[in-house]
Amino acid sequence: MLRNIAFNSLARSTNLVRSNASTRPFFAFKYPAFKANQSSVANDSSAEEIRSLIAQNSVFVASKSFCPFCHRAKQLLKDLNVEHKVVELDEVSNGNQLQQALKELSGQSTVPNIYIKGTHIGGNSDLQKLNSSGMLIKMLGKSKL
Repeated sequence: MLRNIAFNSLARSTNLVRSNASTRPFFAFKYPAFKANQSSVANDSSAEEIRSLIAQNSVFVASKSFCPFCHRAKQLLKDLNVEHKVVELDEVSNGNQLQQALKELSGQSTVPNIYIKGTHIGGNSDLQKLNSSGMLIKMLGKSKL
């Protein structure tokens, strides 16, 4: 790590690295359509829509239809007969804005992004751990599933 710090300092001092390169993810150079310096993409209506979905549903899942982790999370909820609201972000016109709003709200940019009774749970692995430990039943307020 010290070697990287020394290299970065040397590279900046000799103008080998552009000043905004440190804010750009490593993959931004490979994919030029990525905009590293985007301001907040989520607008007020997207943020309000997300807050409303979280508040109105005891279990809310932001998902993408092609995501295997999303499929596992949704299947677990289905197997447990848990009523839940799913929004497939890749199938709605404002999906990118909704995902950005979720990131600003929870700090999580990946899917599935799961909320139970207004509390951010995390993703599929977090949901699976809650189920394995028996905490999911308690969070849902059910005595048995």
